[in-house]
Amino acid sequence: MLRSETIVVRLTPPGKSAIACLGIAGPRAWDAVRAHFRRRNDALLPEIPTTRQTLFGRFGDLTVGSDEVIIFIRQMEPTPIVEIHCHGGPEVIKLIEGILAKHGVETALLDRWLAVIHGAEKAAMIDILVRCTTARTAAIALDQLDRVFDPRTADIARLAELITVGQHLATPWKVALAGAPNVGKSSLINALLGYERAIVFDTPGTTRDIVSATTACDGWPITLIDTAGLRQADDPLEMAGIERAEVAHRDADLILWVIDGSSPSNAVPRRESSILVINKIDCEPAWNLDSMPGAIRVSARTGQGIAELAATLVQKLLPCPPRPGEFVPITQSQRVAVECLKELNHRDTEAQRTQKA
Repeated sequence: MLRSETIVVRLTPPGKSAIACLGIAGPRAWDAVRAHFRRRNDALLPEIPTTRQTLFGRFGDLTVGSDEVIIFIRQMEPTPIVEIHCHGGPEVIKLIEGILAKHGVETALLDRWLAVIHGAEKAAMIDILVRCTTARTAAIALDQLDRVFDPRTADIARLAELITVGQHLATPWKVALAGAPNVGKSSLINALLGYERAIVFDTPGTTRDIVSATTACDGWPITLIDTAGLRQADDPLEMAGIERAEVAHRDADLILWVIDGSSPSNAVPRRESSILVINKIDCEPAWNLDSMPGAIRVSARTGQGIAELAATLVQKLLPCPPRPGEFVPITQSQRVAVECLKELNHRDTEAQRTQKA
């Protein structure tokens, strides 16, 4: 933050509430608050208050509007940081922000506040932490807050393996379901989710748009994407759905290629990074299922094999998950540092091989 910059940020969630907390940070933080704050006993305010001091009184102009508040002096050095705890009504907050604006205090968002308090790098780590949606990923992100990345002692090869994990702590993996029409993709996504998210109907071409839902498998966030069945089509609407499906497949981290075990006609998988799934095993098989020994056999209707499929999905996405207490690169700067060190190590290895040759 620039030395001339002073910001005010609402630290409590937006909306109506009994209490709200505003944080003011910057060189003019205390001066701006002090100019409009009166203690309850009318005692004089110090020019430089004591750190972690708490004051009770009114903030504002009695002729225009004011509110009973608690002032907390979080720190004065190196950057003054003051908190105002006030009533949570939106108009009260607007009143206080407007008064502070007259002293050059800019209303800002939480990310700038975190950068002022903790620095840009730790603020990025906190941002990832607050966006985690499972206890497992939040625990990993929380564990990184007090860790220091030291390239001199780091296992760069292992950190490179964990880059993908760090990227998906707050951003789910994308898993797309692909296959011919009527193989049971929509039923399968519903079975994996545990509720009906996708429409299921026997007519081919029912799914014409991208349908997605986020769930967690073994504590890892995963977005399941149901796509249109792949086939030759003449209907413009279905053709558009197939085009969108192919885009979703390219963007996905993993493909579940679904085959109907009760139908003799099935499409062949088009991508190596996929899990082959034979669905409808509760029906009479129309071909020798043993001809695909690596496929996961499931019944979306009865739930048979769904747990095994979820476990295989996780193992495919995270072949080497982080161990408890292990450092995981979760910010962009950490990932860039690991990639650079990996490249340097590769160059050193190649140079040593050239010298030996």
